[in-house]
Amino acid sequence: MWGALDEWAAPAVADSFDARLMARIATPEPRRWWQLGWDFGWRPALPVGAACLALLGVFLLHNPWPQVVPPVKPVAQVQQTVDVDQVESTLDDLDMLNQLDAPASPPHDSSAGS
Repeated sequence: MWGALDEWAAPAVADSFDARLMARIATPEPRRWWQLGWDFGWRPALPVGAACLALLGVFLLHNPWPQVVPPVKPVAQVQQTVDVDQVESTLDDLDMLNQLDAPASPPHDSSAGS
């Protein structure tokens, strides 16, 4: 490979090459309207902006606007006491009503069977 590089001859450079290069370096490149006042282009800012919008969308979909909930007033606790005598009396009354509601047995006819 070193032999091939030794045999290679570089093309000649034009006499006006240095002058054109220095003139191009001295002349600033015209800026476009979106580059005015900015030291960087929009290309690095676009992915960052897109990522921020995506995060905002995920946040809004995951956490919708909070609903205002009125404060809860404490509820007084009611203690119920059970009176055993009253429960027993109620059960006795239910048994009595069930006996009244039961169908009466048909009268036994002694003349029908002989």
